[in-house]
Parts: sequence; C-alpha cells; structure tokens
Amino acid sequence: MTDYLKQLERLKRHYIQSIGHYDSISFLDLAHALRVWTEVKNGIEAVYNKAVFKKGIVTNKLKTIFRNAEFAYAFLPEGITTSAIATGEAEGREIVSGPNIEQFTWGGLVKIEANRDLTLAQFFLIYRSLSNEELSLLFNESKNIPITKVSFSKYMDSPAAYFEFFGNQPKQISNEELIKRIANEYEASHADVHDTGFVLNNCFSEPIKRLMDYRYARLPLPYFILLHIAKSIIDGLDGHV
Repeated sequence: MTDYLKQLERLKRHYIQSIGHYDSISFLDLAHALRVWTEVKNGIEAVYNKAVFKKGIVTNKLKTIFRNAEFAYAFLPEGITTSAIATGEAEGREIVSGPNIEQFTWGGLVKIEANRDLTLAQFFLIYRSLSNEELSLLFNESKNIPITKVSFSKYMDSPAAYFEFFGNQPKQISNEELIKRIANEYEASHADVHDTGFVLNNCFSEPIKRLMDYRYARLPLPYFILLHIAKSIIDGLDGHV
C-alpha cells in the first residue's frame, strides 16, 4: 500500500528545491516525484474525494483566437511563483521564446517582484498577428477564465496545456499525461528505456518535446506546469492523507 504521507513529504522536498533552482536534474527529479501521483488516483479518491483542486475552463471565445495558427497555451489558477533562473541567464526574465518565431503574438498573466521572483498564471504564444478586435477579445477572455473545483482524479485528467502543432496530434494534454511524458521521454523514471522493452513513444511524445521549447524567462513551460501541479497536490492533500 502506498504511504501517501511519505510521498507527500517527498514531493514537498522536490517542490521546494525546484522553486529555488532550475536545472535539468531538479526538473527531472520533480517529474519523477510527481510520477507516483499519476498511479494512485483511485487510492486517493478512496481516502479523500473532496473537490478542492482548481481547474480552469478555457472558453469557446478564447479558443476561437487560437484557430488557424500554431500556438501553445496554459492556464495556472492563482499562478505559480518561482525564484529560479535558467542556468547562466541572470537577465532577460521577461523574454518569451518558442521555435521558429517569425510573426507571433505572445502574452499571459505574469508578475515580476522587486526581488525578481516571477509568478506565472497564464502563458500563450500564437504564431500569427491578431487584429485589434481579437486582441481585445483575448485580453478580456484571458482575464476572466472560469475556475471550478474537482476531485483529485478529475484534476489529474484536466488539461495542463492546449496547443496546435499541426499534423495528426492531440490538441491538449492532461496533467497526468504531461507528468508521464516528461518522466518517460527524458528518463526521469526509466533509465535507458530502449533496452527494457518499455513502450516509450505515444501520441504525446512529439507535443511534449515541442512544449519544452516554449519558454518564459528561458524556463520551459512544462517546468511552470509541473510546479503548479506539485503545489496543487501539496495544498490539496496536506493534512488529509
């Protein structure tokens, strides 16, 4: 039987480490610590099934902005704060980047404190210019994302990010699948998977690699999402498991 309290303390340790420092090792360690929680959904529901986990609902009006363009979008209810800086990059924390940027629109809900701590609540990068009407709609809709509360299992099934990379690929990835893909694709949980017979690639393999190329302050978008998932689990389950 899983010792949920021990796993929660383990997650807290990796979360605290990750909000203060970013590198590939701390990032993978956080993914590995979260991997356990993708496997205990039913067990958590049995001991604590309260709807306390916050889920953002992307409106249809907002989705129309993303049509006919490559994009990446993530909404993190109440945001996630980090004092980490990408290795070797002490400046330029406002920089948004993505692959093959030419004509694009970017933004989100971001706050940078005087001590340079960064809070990210929303991220989007759209590979086309928007009209004034679309910009107004994007601003209004992104400021008013509805939030609902769900149980742990429904939270893990909730979208972590929406995207369009064209081709035969999914259009969104859940919190659970994002954790699994990072843990598996980057060997956070399975070393040398090609020699173990483990099935590595699935429909999310390429999208997760693309999402890793989208960055704010030179920190990959999935880093912020994993931090937010970890904080949500800690806040939601602390004192209840």
